Amino acid sequence: PVTQDESLVTRARKLSRADSWIDVREPADVCRRRIHAFNPWPGVDALINNEPVKLLRARVNSAGVSSSAPTAGHISPEGEIITGEGDAAGVLQILELQPSGGKPMPWSDFARGRHLATETGFSSSPPQGSGGV
Repeated sequence: PVTQDESLVTRARKLSRADSWIDVREPADVCRRRIHAFNPWPGVDALINNEPVKLLRARVNSAGVSSSAPTAGHISPEGEIITGEGDAAGVLQILELQPSGGKPMPWSDFARGRHLATETGFSSSPPQGSGGV
């Protein structure tokens, strides 16, 4: 074991429901880590086609941004979201989510049950008046 230098210790602020969102302008891996870190509480809330959901698991699509990738503010039928800007642009793929009042489910079941055959609206933003993280 290594003795910790007490002068370098910092305290983190307490998490709240106001932290339950992702900023899709951030790189895909930052968004993925936030989804995983905030599961189960406070979670990461989003709207998919104006339906509230909680994002539970995601991965970074290592293939990168393709020509068939969704446009900004949308999610593809495969659960892919463009994140980041410029050289930091990437693809975050939602693997599991939970509809409001429902049970956790894989993205494929969610998309199949809602007939998501084309790009669908996606947003995740801080609650009004929270100021975010």
